[in-house]
Amino acid sequence: MCGIVGFWDTKQHSTTEQLQATVSRMRETLVHRGPDGCGSWVDATIGIALGHRRLAIVDLTDHGSQPMQSASGRYMISFNGEIYNHLDIKAELLAAHCDPQWHGHSDTEVILAAFEAWGIEQALTRFVGMFAIALWDRQQKLLYLIRDRIGEKPLYYGWLQEYLVFGSELKSLKAHYAWQQNIDPNGVALLLQYNCIPAPYTIYQNMRKLEPGHMLIINQDRNVTDVAYWELKNVINNANNVNSFEYPKLAVDALEAKLKDAVRLQMLADVPVGAFLSGGIDSATIVALMQSQSSRPVQTFTIGFEEAGYNEAEYAKAIAAHLQTKHTELYLSAEQTQAVIPDLATFYDEPFADSSQLPTYIVSKLTRQHVTVSLSGDGGDELFAGYNRYSWVPKIWKYLAFIPKPLRPLLSKVPLNMGDKVQKLARLMNADSPYAIYQKLLTHWDNNSNKILLPDLAADLQSRSLTEIMMYMDTKRYLPDDILVKVDRAAMAVGLETRIPFLDHRVVEFAWSLPNNLKVRDGQSKWIVRQILNRYVPAALYTRPKMGFGVPIDKWLRGPLKEWAQDMLSHSMLTKHNLVDTNAVQQKLREHLAGTRNWQYHLWDVLILQSWCEAHYG
Repeated sequence: MCGIVGFWDTKQHSTTEQLQATVSRMRETLVHRGPDGCGSWVDATIGIALGHRRLAIVDLTDHGSQPMQSASGRYMISFNGEIYNHLDIKAELLAAHCDPQWHGHSDTEVILAAFEAWGIEQALTRFVGMFAIALWDRQQKLLYLIRDRIGEKPLYYGWLQEYLVFGSELKSLKAHYAWQQNIDPNGVALLLQYNCIPAPYTIYQNMRKLEPGHMLIINQDRNVTDVAYWELKNVINNANNVNSFEYPKLAVDALEAKLKDAVRLQMLADVPVGAFLSGGIDSATIVALMQSQSSRPVQTFTIGFEEAGYNEAEYAKAIAAHLQTKHTELYLSAEQTQAVIPDLATFYDEPFADSSQLPTYIVSKLTRQHVTVSLSGDGGDELFAGYNRYSWVPKIWKYLAFIPKPLRPLLSKVPLNMGDKVQKLARLMNADSPYAIYQKLLTHWDNNSNKILLPDLAADLQSRSLTEIMMYMDTKRYLPDDILVKVDRAAMAVGLETRIPFLDHRVVEFAWSLPNNLKVRDGQSKWIVRQILNRYVPAALYTRPKMGFGVPIDKWLRGPLKEWAQDMLSHSMLTKHNLVDTNAVQQKLREHLAGTRNWQYHLWDVLILQSWCEAHYG
């Protein structure tokens, strides 16, 4: 796990010294992502500059330093992430008599050797891992920007006049001397709609996120070719439930084997490795598979809250005791959690309003005091139908079918005193399809006049169920743009590498080859994952209603955060930045403080936007 950065002066105006100075300034904004070392490489004859900040995980010697040159000298790379199967790829290279005379044992060397042996796209098909890659091809004078299949590692890019800039975080791009970007109203609208800014958009005009599974190829004439080297929709449409299995146990055995192998690979490191343990099914499964393959107690970490309905620490502690892990827990006060809020604009460096960013950062900080790498259970909900909305949407749609369409607009206008749940249901009355219900459940400010519509992902799938289409949509958008952003920025802020076994692409592809009745059975979600966990942990220790990894923002906005919220959402502050409807925001704040409505997510979106504006523009 590292930070990568670079730029291409396509008109070759920069001297070697100017290239070095600029890329070094950009690189040093990412010290938190790579506190163990740094490097840069430039070529003034073509105007290219690559920079790297290193978090040493595999091969801690200087032989693992970057940017790194391939054996023939053709390629230069700056790489962020891990190729978990690099030892297998190295063996394949040796068997094919491709021996570049290895200098160390890093996966970066293996990546370069694979590119030279098989070409870029063929090599990518062999990689099992998470990665963001900037690769310069000296022979063809081409720049490649490549992002992993699911989107675990971030990669931003954009044009500043004749300069193409790219890096792991937006702050590195802003350090380029040609930076002069305005806020993109589309980015603001998406933030208010989804509490994050989905790819390819960012908060800035002309700056973009590279989409998961995509590769950009840029030539000297500034022509950009966008190649989708891996597409989830193709995986799903080609799978067509090929693994039906005669007996469910065989499917459970097969998934356990694939997950176990993913966990085994992700436990390989030259530094201490641990795991987040929330007390839920997914993280417990990952920890159980880790412990089953470890000769010593796995180090596990969790945080707890005193507020009822938000605390899973007691469940995590019981699971850790059963698995005999070396468990560390931290109970947080409201004051400790709120103390993180001023730093969010720095950690995320574009507005990001998933409030679970707070506990994610704090558990990452706790974990980093003991280990350098932590495995997590993210991705299980999207692959195995774990979210409550997968059962809610069909039920709501069935309910709406009994209500005549002319009556629905009337029922959508219920009095404020009818309660929060009734108000939420009323919001859905105008939905004309189950997909519209799904969208409304994920949407916050759905009346924002500037909002834009992202591509209709539901149209990508052929002959799939409603539940599967929602799972696909979450995997394409909610997972990479919300969950993985949250985890990456929070963990990297403290120099912690996170690894996610469920997102091994072999596990993803296998999961989509299974029939849905192995994921949801007898009304129980994640059925097949539960069967694996049952082999290691008694069901009584984890069977309970699903909890989110959140904080009581609704109560805090009426209590300890009230004064801060009123200040940030005052008429003068809202009109200062002029990015939202001042009257609508203040109306929601009044209703929330009065207790007539719970607008916690709507208000948190605007509070984060306002805080970010204050931090970056003053």
